[in-house]
Amino acid sequence: MGSEADLIAGFIVGLAAILLIIGILEIIGSVGVFVHKGWARWLGIVLATIGLVIGFLVLIGTFLPPAGGAGDVIFALLWLAAHRFVVAALAARGEHFQPAYPRR
Repeated sequence: MGSEADLIAGFIVGLAAILLIIGILEIIGSVGVFVHKGWARWLGIVLATIGLVIGFLVLIGTFLPPAGGAGDVIFALLWLAAHRFVVAALAARGEHFQPAYPRR
């Protein structure tokens, strides 16, 4: 069996791989939003919703022992506000992503 250090290293590598995949998806989605693609709008909504869930977990974690400082709480609240803005902006402006000229 592996040692505790191997388990921790494996966890860190796995977490880094997940974050890398999410980051690549966010870049692809942001480029798609700038060129007005509907799939990118939905990708952005899904990724920002995942960010909201993570933000709530971080916010809850700041109050668990050992409690985080005020900076941790402020960071979590800013994280939540930014992701909430993305969800609201992409959900509210759906017609912006419709084709300008209907297909024949």
